[in-house]
Amino acid sequence: MGDQKGFVAIHFISFLPLMMAVGFCLYLFLSFSDSNLEMTQTCLRDQIKIQQNIKSSLHSLLKLNPRAQHLRTQYHLAQLRCLAVAAIPPALAAAEAHRDMIYAQRQILDLQQKALIKMADVQIAWDQNLLKIKLVQISQRRKSDFKSFMINEVSDLKFKPTKLSVIANDPALAPTYSLSQNFIEDQSLEFTWNLKTISQKAMARFLPANSQFPQSCSTTINSKESTWPIVYREVKLPWKLRS
Repeated sequence: MGDQKGFVAIHFISFLPLMMAVGFCLYLFLSFSDSNLEMTQTCLRDQIKIQQNIKSSLHSLLKLNPRAQHLRTQYHLAQLRCLAVAAIPPALAAAEAHRDMIYAQRQILDLQQKALIKMADVQIAWDQNLLKIKLVQISQRRKSDFKSFMINEVSDLKFKPTKLSVIANDPALAPTYSLSQNFIEDQSLEFTWNLKTISQKAMARFLPANSQFPQSCSTTINSKESTWPIVYREVKLPWKLRS
């Protein structure tokens, strides 16, 4: 009985280094997963904030549609009035002044619409670049974890350039605007990257020397529902991505 216990103890001791190595590899793998999870969570959380700002810009722009339509109708009526009183100089002068006043209002509205779109586009680009910087910082901080055994590197971190996905319904001054035909696709935010693991000599026996894991995060606004919820989205490559 004592010999059996001793035999079991010897075998346990002989397998102990392997068990410890496997356990440590598992720990490193979990640390690797945690690193990627932090990047993905940060990416999605910040994308949701960006999409909320986009929704606000869209609502502000589309709220101007009734005024755009009203001014367009009033301008056409003013033009007809000018034609109707063309033979009466005093009445024509008054009609032209009224028409010009409406035209000036349309010019102001047109500038307001274009400014909203431009500011939204600039803000989207700014926010996406800030998010990219944040993800790079996370990857750099995580890169040094357990660097004597395994290095985690992020490469090819890219995002799909996105703008406010609206179209003018006509080429006239101060037009009404609508969502683009492929709005859900066009308004999506999308980041992709490769997560690389580089095993040092100490772990080369247990882990592949160099492995890559493609990663991504993407959100969009579901315009098919009345509340325009922000939803997660599967990445469909290839996109023209910017590094």
